[in-house]
Amino acid sequence: YGDDPHVWLDPRNAAAMANAVAGRLAEIDPSNAALYARNGDRLVQRLAALETSVAERLAPVRGKPFLVYHDAYAYFERRFGLQAAAAISRTEGRAPGARRGASLRRLIAEKDIRCVVVEPQFEPRLARVIIEGTKARLAELDPLAAARPAGPDLYVELVEAMAGAMLGCLGQD
Repeated sequence: YGDDPHVWLDPRNAAAMANAVAGRLAEIDPSNAALYARNGDRLVQRLAALETSVAERLAPVRGKPFLVYHDAYAYFERRFGLQAAAAISRTEGRAPGARRGASLRRLIAEKDIRCVVVEPQFEPRLARVIIEGTKARLAELDPLAAARPAGPDLYVELVEAMAGAMLGCLGQD
């Protein structure tokens, strides 16, 4: 979607990637093709269950507007019926100016935005300034899973943590 390269944040895309990897591994190592196929099928089933459970968890906050620091969640948003109202930074790595900050503060008031998503790799100071004096609060999402230890459950934990952070931030009034 647009310039968002974070395709893995949609579990269906992750399932397609898992199938592609299993298929390629089977080509490279045909003697273990059945193992790769079983593991791929198991992962795809787990991702389908993840999608269902996250969709159910996020149902109460669908349609509630929020801001993101930068556009990194289009795939997650579309899969789970969420919609960011705007991004603080239109260009990654470049902080917006005072005019953009004032515009975002007006947007927060006009749309009654209660949540601004920040990421661990970006300094949240600007987001704090933008929400100062409003009812909005910050939620930290880590779409790169940079703060999580690697392991077989990393992807599931990532998506569940993102859902929990969004639910916590959008679901409180």
